[in-house]
Amino acid sequence: MLFEREAERISGALGDRALRVEHVGSTSVPGLAAKPVIDIVLVVADSADEDAMLAFRDWLRAHDHDRDLYLNAKRELAAREWRHVQNYADAKSEAVQKINARAQQA
Repeated sequence: MLFEREAERISGALGDRALRVEHVGSTSVPGLAAKPVIDIVLVVADSADEDAMLAFRDWLRAHDHDRDLYLNAKRELAAREWRHVQNYADAKSEAVQKINARAQQA
């Protein structure tokens, strides 16, 4: 449950750039003793492009209109029933891509 929530957040922020988000470590194996830490493997095409992953966050911090646009999209989508967490993340992709485009052009 905790992994799914975190995977959703990661996928929502990175969109298609998150090639894989995998639950690993002891908590990923039911019945295995584990510390309360969720280990996640994130695969992206170019992990050296850290500035592009931070641009979205920085843009939202500096641009209230886009932050509110994203917030409203998340609230609207969160009110729906989703069969899979990824469907929710996919639904946010349009808003994320629009905001990312503006952030990358700045």
